[in-house]
Amino acid sequence: MRPAPVKNESRMKEECQREFPGVKICRKAVTIAGILFLFLLAGGVGFIVLDRLFQFDTTGRPMSSVIVDRHQVPLRAFADKNGVWRYPARPDQVSLLYRQALLSYEDRWFYYHPGINPLAICRAFFQNLTHGRIVSGGSTLTMQTARILDTSKQRESLPCSGVFPRMGVKLRQMFRALQLEYHFTKDEILGLYLTHAPFGANIEGIRAACYTWLGKDAKEMTRAEAALMAVLPQAPSRYRPDRHPDRAAKARDKVLDRMARFCVWTADQIKAAKQEPVMSFRFPTSMTAPLAARRLKAIYPDAAVVTTFIDENLQIHMAELLRVYMERLPPKQSGAVLVVNHMTLEIEAYGPWKLKPMPGLRTFSIHPGVARWI
Repeated sequence: MRPAPVKNESRMKEECQREFPGVKICRKAVTIAGILFLFLLAGGVGFIVLDRLFQFDTTGRPMSSVIVDRHQVPLRAFADKNGVWRYPARPDQVSLLYRQALLSYEDRWFYYHPGINPLAICRAFFQNLTHGRIVSGGSTLTMQTARILDTSKQRESLPCSGVFPRMGVKLRQMFRALQLEYHFTKDEILGLYLTHAPFGANIEGIRAACYTWLGKDAKEMTRAEAALMAVLPQAPSRYRPDRHPDRAAKARDKVLDRMARFCVWTADQIKAAKQEPVMSFRFPTSMTAPLAARRLKAIYPDAAVVTTFIDENLQIHMAELLRVYMERLPPKQSGAVLVVNHMTLEIEAYGPWKLKPMPGLRTFSIHPGVARWI
């Protein structure tokens, strides 16, 4: 019996490819996938190395101090060393309407992208190329937060004119944005923006902005107010409500139009919001319990927020009662009230009252073991 002829290797490959044509495609796909995996692995390792070499300090900005009552209502605030008013804020401390306006206007894909949105960058590139000037930056909310927090001398020394320097600034923002996404959750990044975003004058953060420009807490915003606060950080000086209410109204309406286009709010809600006037007034900083706040600031000088047992409504009512009573007394008299819960020893209202300045006026001396501030 004669042995079967041995097929050479090339003939075997040809027959295999004729019988299994998908094998060649699969091999190419596996090769491409392997190359992409190596690129991703190298990029990830490189990013971790750069993250260690160029660490992003998000705590470099000084914080102002705010003394709040038991319901988180500010009693008195103390500006930071640069004279900036800033209250720490979390997403759950602001209105849902504001979060809807902010994310719909600035970054609809905030909770889905890794800090950089390639589609937004490509769109901005073609828009700028078409118009011959910069009309869109393509920055995500994470990139904006990185730009606000990046206070290093290297960033400040970068020139602002020219194509390549601007590209360098944008690349730096992208890298910082990736660092934020690597070290923080989405809600924490949003909280950093809500705390540090500029809102005109010496006001930073949405909570300080609401108390300054709206005279209310950030949870109580209307749709019109939410739209205004969403656009204000884009040009804080140009859209300042107390100086340029007409510009602020036009910018607010632009946000409202986008909310209508994305069907976030109904047409009736948008129409009602556009009819609401812009408050062209700057509300003064709260001074509900100034002396108590000053004492607590001295006790806790480095605390950003000091939560007390004081009740704002009781404090205001107590001060009014004491003022009415003191008006019946002779001149140069002084008085004081201390309200302590006898069950818990919590100080719920505190404050001296005087009709005229008196150098010899002495305030209460509260022993820590007798009554509790916080």
